Amino acid sequence: LFRSYPTLPLKYMFQIFEIAGVPILVHLSTFIFLGFFTVLALFWGWPFLVLALLCLALIFFHELGHYYVAQHYGYRCHGIFLFPFLGICFFDEPEFLIEEIAIAWAGIGVQFFWLLIAAIIFYTWSEPPTLIRLFLLDRKSTRLNSSHT
Repeated sequence: LFRSYPTLPLKYMFQIFEIAGVPILVHLSTFIFLGFFTVLALFWGWPFLVLALLCLALIFFHELGHYYVAQHYGYRCHGIFLFPFLGICFFDEPEFLIEEIAIAWAGIGVQFFWLLIAAIIFYTWSEPPTLIRLFLLDRKSTRLNSSHT
């Protein structure tokens, strides 16, 4: 990926803003994706649009994780490209393997952070029976279901 940056086609990419001089570009298909989920939201409710926005936000924050750790190690970031189900953070090739590993895992670390936030929100807004049904196996219902098959 590092060496393919200059040849990456920037057709249909739109810069929406910059972070410390690093362009954030969004592909046209991302806007089509949002438009599709906006139409779904008009007919079947706003959760469709919220889901699409959260998906894109998670991809963006994932790429920001790569960006900040690469900056921490002193590598120049050339841009962050966002697509509907994919993000790419282009930065200079790391000199040391441990730096490359840290930069690679930074995106996962950011996702794990947001998972913890979502779990805390879910836990505080849910009633305990919902959590029990979701995370623990209810042995009585399992026995009932298995006896009817």
